[in-house]
Amino acid sequence: SVDRDGTEKYAYRIDDGGTACFCFPLRTAVAIGGLATTLVAIAMLVDRSGAEASLRPLVGGYKAQSRAFVNVVEVLGIFWGPVGIVGAVGLKTSFVKLYLGFQIVRLVVWAAIYCIDLSAFSRCNQWTRNVDEMTRTYGWNEIMFNVALHDRCDEERLIFVVCSVVALLVYLSFTRATQQLLAGMEEEPRYLLRVTGGSVNGAFYTQSLASKSIQTKMRQQDDTRRGEVATSSRQASQMAQAQDGSADASVVPTVEEQQEEGRQGQAGE
Repeated sequence: SVDRDGTEKYAYRIDDGGTACFCFPLRTAVAIGGLATTLVAIAMLVDRSGAEASLRPLVGGYKAQSRAFVNVVEVLGIFWGPVGIVGAVGLKTSFVKLYLGFQIVRLVVWAAIYCIDLSAFSRCNQWTRNVDEMTRTYGWNEIMFNVALHDRCDEERLIFVVCSVVALLVYLSFTRATQQLLAGMEEEPRYLLRVTGGSVNGAFYTQSLASKSIQTKMRQQDDTRRGEVATSSRQASQMAQAQDGSADASVVPTVEEQQEEGRQGQAGE
């Protein structure tokens, strides 16, 4: 489209056909992920012990080192969660990119926490059999001591493995949604024939692509437009060639004109 001042305006067609967890559209998934990150961070700031107990089966925190990792990465969500929400709602590429970076860092930290806590469960029963040695070796761990005291080492390990794997898969799906949304926002529209005033800045909806039928129709429209442009170019080229041939023909004299000039020359002599 063209603005009143003659400036051409363009819009991105964000492919919002992908989903997270097979149900949430991309923008909705990113916004929900940012909201959940923000709420978890607020819970950690308001009631750290309660939040740690609730998150422990999902992300870990059975040792002092893993709890420190959990506290740091989850509290940082107070800043990065709103960034994800604003990026998804306002379709701001830079915000979505920053939020995606936080999600990737969070995944790496979760992997480290997972390894630390699984190693703690490997010697869980020793906390009731040899408390002094375990305290000297690993430091006092009230959480693991209570688990061992109630003879719940195997049960707690199973709960942690199952819940953490499910949480990891869900989080991976939401991270993938952020990546897909960012890719759609950064991709240069292929249907644009000409871009004036530099590169396109920003991303906007022109039409929802949630339906495959709409997406197919828009591809067909793009193909038709490109075909019309190619046909117009060929016709213009043929017309230019025809005009050049006419000009050349008008300059070269015909046979009759040459004979008439010859007779006039003889009569003059």
